[in-house]
Amino acid sequence: MHNRTFDPRFHLSGNLPHRPSCGTAVATRISGALRSAIDWLRAGYPDEAPPPGYSPLLALNGPLALTPRQTQHIVDEIAGAPADTTDIAVAITKTANRLPSQTQIHAVATVLHRN
Repeated sequence: MHNRTFDPRFHLSGNLPHRPSCGTAVATRISGALRSAIDWLRAGYPDEAPPPGYSPLLALNGPLALTPRQTQHIVDEIAGAPADTTDIAVAITKTANRLPSQTQIHAVATVLHRN
């Protein structure tokens, strides 16, 4: 049996079989994969970043510094009780909905020790 997909005469003649569902299915799969990748990038986009000028690189950059409002919320939650780095990390995670960086923990600890 001869495989027509590799027959150069078949491809050069322009007599390719018309399969609209095949091309549409491939386009749909590619579109779906691209949409999934874009949604994944947008999910990681920091809330503190400005919405115009969407940058996927900023989304992949990792956690940003805590906003003053977030820092104050964490300090208010911890204030009055002895807190170690674990307590601070838990409070940051609750407030920012992501794992804290060492820089964020240090910043909150600095504010706590000032008070």
